[in-house]
Amino acid sequence: MKKKFIDFLLKKVPDDYDVVSQTFSNSRHKPWAEFELYTDACFEGANVLDLGCGNGRLFFSLKEQNIKYIGLDNSAGLLDQAKESLVKEDVELIEGSFLDIPLPDNSVDLIFAVASFHHLPSNEIRLQALREMQRVLKPNGKLYISVWNLYQKRYFKFILESLFRLGSYDFGDTFIKLGGVKRYYHAFTPYSLSRLVSKSNFKLVNKHYYKNTQKTSSFWQSQNMIFELKL
Repeated sequence: MKKKFIDFLLKKVPDDYDVVSQTFSNSRHKPWAEFELYTDACFEGANVLDLGCGNGRLFFSLKEQNIKYIGLDNSAGLLDQAKESLVKEDVELIEGSFLDIPLPDNSVDLIFAVASFHHLPSNEIRLQALREMQRVLKPNGKLYISVWNLYQKRYFKFILESLFRLGSYDFGDTFIKLGGVKRYYHAFTPYSLSRLVSKSNFKLVNKHYYKNTQKTSSFWQSQNMIFELKL
């Protein structure tokens, strides 16, 4: 992907979420089935980074373990939603991005990137993001990356449309509408995400697939895919 399109998308994503922050937040109150996985991964007193935190709903699935929660997002609008939602909680909410996490080296035990990593344009940028996550993660820490499965029947038309954008964008780069705004997504398969991870210093621990309220064994039957990674 050409640099001008990368730069455009890096600005477009937070700008779009600023516009639809209230609409988006209203649709993100209940925990997804995969949150059980994150709860099980958590432990008493863990330093947790919720990367692309949105309205901060993940916190409520983890709070019983007395974690130190840091919610980070590059949308000021979504951070406002998180501040409102978590006003009574002892949390830290900061503005930042996958490429510039304002935290010290080796400072967090767990990173959860829930339905946010798929908003990063180009493998070059995604690898930069993985390196930045590696920097702030403790040596024995884990990273959980959750992405939508856009190869479902209802979304597959967006994959086909990406063929007409080749030359400007990459195959699998899609735009899905919410509240009048077409948000950018990249469609991953287990193979494409595994290949990307193999170029980083992370190792794949496990792949998890979820559909509605339950875990499933196949990507092609899933709605969300989660990669569990360690250094």
